[in-house]
This record gives sequence, structure tokens and C-alpha cells, in this order.
Amino acid sequence: MKRKHIYTAFILAVFTACNVPLPDRIDFALSEKVVEVPQEGGETSITVFTNETVILAPDSTPSWAEVKTPLLFSSDSPLSISFDENNGLRRSVNVAVDYKGGLLRDTVHFRQEGIQARLILSEHSIFAVAQPASSNEIPADINIPEEDIEMSISYSGDETGWIESVAIAPDKVTVITKAADYKKVQRAVIDFKHTDGWGTFIHESVAVLLSDKNGQFGEIVDYPSVRSAAAQGGSVIDKDWIIEGVVISDCSSKNMELNPNTDYNKVDTAPSEKTAYIESADG
Repeated sequence: MKRKHIYTAFILAVFTACNVPLPDRIDFALSEKVVEVPQEGGETSITVFTNETVILAPDSTPSWAEVKTPLLFSSDSPLSISFDENNGLRRSVNVAVDYKGGLLRDTVHFRQEGIQARLILSEHSIFAVAQPASSNEIPADINIPEEDIEMSISYSGDETGWIESVAIAPDKVTVITKAADYKKVQRAVIDFKHTDGWGTFIHESVAVLLSDKNGQFGEIVDYPSVRSAAAQGGSVIDKDWIIEGVVISDCSSKNMELNPNTDYNKVDTAPSEKTAYIESADG
């Protein structure tokens, strides 16, 4: 009889376990997460699949785009947006979709075609004479409003603040330097950065050298002088030396021979990002 009671208890336990309620099924999905809208505009939509309340939260409410769908609904529904024609740069609207009070969240990216942003400088260095103040122009091709370009100046010499101003125009960048009376050559880098409406990052930079008070940018030296300064393991030259030569490294890949391939068609340029190999003109 003891064994019979044990079997009965086991069967009851199995039936009891089967009565445990299962958690609610989550039914939440987006038919698309990235939607490309033509430049001429119009209305476009995706489908939001849901069995609970969802709330739509656009990241912005520009005048050129309008969400046509109610911002709150509780069953499968289209998410529709209408766009005006775009005669400017590429742009986008991101719509967050919150499921059941934020239990889950996903985002739809509506990207409208337009003109691709350009921030191209034809030169990347400026040699400015310290006396008097000077205005230096670099030809450029820029179609981004100046207020949408992030500009910063980093000084690496002993002195700072000698760049008076930087002006950005569609066809040029103008850098004005102050009159200075410094004993050493000064250096700075001007960075120009922009992220377009599709999230594409653009970066250009200009290296600026300011001469010493005598108008010199350094001492002209020959190759034997440079070699004699070398030491095993490398050397740091803390003087302003000028040496002429022919660049023999690949300007596009920044020294392809030293950079490891990280993929079939991708090269890691980090190891020699600031390295240039040169040789004398006579070889």
C-alpha cells in the first residue's frame, strides 16, 4: 500500500505542475526598420505587429515630415509618414516604437534621399608667417551650412590662441593668424566634422605652422644629418628641421606595406597613420 500512495502523489504532482499559468505571449515586431524615401517625397509606411498598446515617439517634428498614424494603438497597424520634396541635403526622421509601456522598444529609420553632403579641402597644410598677421585661404568644395560644421582647434606648440579666426565658405576656408613674436615655430590642427542626416560622418583637417619671429619654419638639413641623429630603437627630434624628398609611401592607404589586412578588402591603417616614407630626389 505504501508504494500505491507514492505513485498517486507523483501523478497529482504532475497534474498540479501542468496547471501553472504560462506567461503572456509577446507579439511585437516591425515589418521594416530602415525605410528609404525618394527625393520627391510622398507617403510611406511599414506595419507594426502588436497585441498590446504601443506608443510612437518621433525623435523630431520637422515641418517637412508628418506622422499620419495615431501615436497610440493596440493592434496591428501601419506606421505612415508623409514627406515633402527634398531639394537639400539628405535627411531622416527616426520613430521609436514603445511596446507595453516601454517593456520593449524598437526604432524605424525613415531616410529621405537628397544631395550628398560635401566637405572637401584641396589642401591640408598652411604655412603662416608670424609677422605681420596673415590671411590664408584653402580652396574647398563645401555644401554644408557653416553652422552645421563642428570646428575645433588643437595647439601642440608652446603657445596657443594665435589663430585669430576660421571662416568657412562654399568655395574656400580662410584662416587668419595673429601677428606673433615667438622664438619657435608653432603648430596647430584645425578639425572640421559633420554628421549628415543619414548618420554618415565626414572629417577634414588642416595643419597650420606659424613661423618664428624671423619668418623661418626651421633649419634646412640633409639626409646624413638626419641619419646621424638616429639611435637604435628610434629617436625623437625636438628641433624644427626641414628636409626635402620624394614621398614613396602610398598616400591613399598610408603606407600599405606596413598595414595588416584585417579583411579581404580592408586594411588597418592605424599603425602608421602619421608615418610618411621619403627618399632624396636623386634616390
